Amino acid sequence: MNQANIKWDQQIRFRHMEIIALWEGRLNTNHLCQQFGIGRQQASRDINHYLKLHPSNLDYDTKLKGYRPSGRFHAKYSNGSLNEYLHHLQQLEFWDAARGIEVISSTAQLTSLVSLAERPVDPKVVRPLLNACRSGHRVKMHYASLASGNEVERVFVPHTLVHDGFRWHCRGYCETQKAYLDLVLTRIRSIPKRLHASEHLKEGDVDWNEQVSFTAVPNPLFNPKQQRIVAADYGFETELHITTRKALLNYQLRALQISSPIQQFDLNTQMLVVKPEL
Repeated sequence: MNQANIKWDQQIRFRHMEIIALWEGRLNTNHLCQQFGIGRQQASRDINHYLKLHPSNLDYDTKLKGYRPSGRFHAKYSNGSLNEYLHHLQQLEFWDAARGIEVISSTAQLTSLVSLAERPVDPKVVRPLLNACRSGHRVKMHYASLASGNEVERVFVPHTLVHDGFRWHCRGYCETQKAYLDLVLTRIRSIPKRLHASEHLKEGDVDWNEQVSFTAVPNPLFNPKQQRIVAADYGFETELHITTRKALLNYQLRALQISSPIQQFDLNTQMLVVKPEL
């Protein structure tokens, strides 16, 4: 059956089933009842429906009194990554806290994620930016300049919201600086006011539309054993090949803690370096 024919709420429950079965090794009706507030009969129907669609993914284990992933398990509604599982647990904790429930799974007590300080962004600021991204209109707003420490008026033509892994930016054309650049959302100090349409759209952003590639390798200052450990950490054998938008290159390098023109890391402790082009 095509996923498009499965109701969205059913797909959400199927995703939860796959994540729990794959990473915790045991799935039963309680996992669905507690998380989604459904009865045991409905939970059983969900599991049976999943098994009917994907009979080779789960096996019933009488000792566990639940389902475990089979040797032929292949995720259909999840991506099968540890990051997905850990973030899923975090979402469950947030949801349970909102409902006044302590935790849904004891496994959540065995894991912890380092959360960056939330950077508050006013929806009244984001809404006109998104509308302008869709329509190609200019907006006028006040922006806090880190260079001067003052609020300055900017006329900006946004085209994309960008998250660099730490905070949100808005990419677009700045008529003040006459260039395509990124503005930090938390530094916008007024509600953007819509102006007339602009000719400086996403198609004219050369750095955004250009793809660049680089190759990262383990730090050559490390000995061969250390280099193999670093390569395994990042899931490659000898080289890591990355392609990204030129406008996002510095963000990509920072995420890998590789020194760039805008941020330097200690070369002695830097895990990866960019392989020089010959």
